[in-house]
Amino acid sequence: MPTGIYKDRAAWIYFGSKDHLDEVREAAKTKDLALSAYVCAACEAFSKPREVSSLDVNQLRDQLRKAESDLRAKDMLLAKQAEDLRRLQDTEFAKDSWDADINSELIALLQSPIHEHQIFSSLGAKDVAAMQAISRQLHILEKEGFATKNARGWQWKK
Repeated sequence: MPTGIYKDRAAWIYFGSKDHLDEVREAAKTKDLALSAYVCAACEAFSKPREVSSLDVNQLRDQLRKAESDLRAKDMLLAKQAEDLRRLQDTEFAKDSWDADINSELIALLQSPIHEHQIFSSLGAKDVAAMQAISRQLHILEKEGFATKNARGWQWKK
């Protein structure tokens, strides 16, 4: 520690390594500051509280509310479109001559034994027409030899 006039306002700083000390010296040199002035400036900048204007916070809150509102609206639209798609697929399977693809979610469910009521629940079949369409798909898969029904429920034939 320095003696004399500076003794009451001096401190020692120990760096983690020689390389770290060299990095700080180089940074101070690029700013045309002495090492002690550079370290003091860094300490002052670190210890001062960051000022955040209330306007910024209010703007961020408004943006968050708007984004949440947009997300809710898009989620509702997506759910409605998924329901419309399911309804359209159900009407295709209700016809005597079907020309529609089997529901891929149904095929994924059939990879392990599953009861029919669990299939309806998993696929979101809430009305009778949707349940009939899913049942028709199951019977088509059984007729074509892709799925089988037994005491444990429906299952994809391996």
